[in-house]
Amino acid sequence: MSGKIILPVGRADFENMRTSGCYYVDKTHVISTLVRDGSQSLLFTRPRRFGKTTFLTMLKSFFDVRQDSRDLFHDLDVMSDVEVISNWMNKFPVIYVTFKDIDGLCFESALAVLRDKLSELFFSYRFVADEENNGLF
Repeated sequence: MSGKIILPVGRADFENMRTSGCYYVDKTHVISTLVRDGSQSLLFTRPRRFGKTTFLTMLKSFFDVRQDSRDLFHDLDVMSDVEVISNWMNKFPVIYVTFKDIDGLCFESALAVLRDKLSELFFSYRFVADEENNGLF
């Protein structure tokens, strides 16, 4: 059974797919393209169930300053781009918001859940203000 391929059925999180040994089609070469593109904004459009969440969580894992992602990206295409790794990997605060867990019986309760999620997210980056005041950012 050791040679069995694990398909990521019901999984969309890049980190979860990589750490649990799921089959993953390497799209990390796009990271190099994105950082060199120079666009002010990017729009990713794909049909439902076409990998948007996996792609965005891959970007979050790559850029997020709160983690060291070298092991996650081991043996993937982007690791051959030394310039991108040294200048971009895990160097930035990443604001990643998903609306899949935002629900409620009415608009007001859903809005309260969204506010709580955003508060938690920004609280997790409070160190940025501390480091900025100490000249680190």
